[in-house]
Amino acid sequence: MQKVAVPVLILIIAAAIYAVFAQYKTMDSGHGHDESAEPQMQNMAGKADRGPMGGGPVGGGKAQEFGDKNAKIVVDAIVPTDTECHQKTVQLLEGFVKKHPKDVYVKVHNLHSPSGEQAKSKFGVTCATVLINGKYEFEANGKHLIFSKKPNDPGSPYQSEDVVTVLEQQLKGSDKPKG
Repeated sequence: MQKVAVPVLILIIAAAIYAVFAQYKTMDSGHGHDESAEPQMQNMAGKADRGPMGGGPVGGGKAQEFGDKNAKIVVDAIVPTDTECHQKTVQLLEGFVKKHPKDVYVKVHNLHSPSGEQAKSKFGVTCATVLINGKYEFEANGKHLIFSKKPNDPGSPYQSEDVVTVLEQQLKGSDKPKG
């Protein structure tokens, strides 16, 4: 009996350590924070991811697309679609496309879906990132902006509205991409 109990105990301890590490890694990834920990755990439990507007599930892990596929400005938003901070960015992108339907094409990839994994690999990013024509670093209003990780906090590398500012610059042809 004791021979079976030791391996089971080791397995339980290993699972507990893994769970703690996974939670730490999620919080350290730039988009994890207290509000997002529970939805991420729910997703891990097999529940469907919410769409960018908090509406229905993102079907089959495919990207949601808005605008004209032949537009000169292409936005790839690779974000956890179930977190409020990124939902704001997606809502602003949708609104921008409504105002400029022929000028902008937006693809929203759920960070944790097959589409998100493919997009991360394609662009060489590892966390939540909003790319405009393949770039995520810009200068706007005298600020160096990095559209990566979690937006909308005082210490964040960007605010959701900054994405719209850069898109407006792109439309006017006065964008200043970095790198």
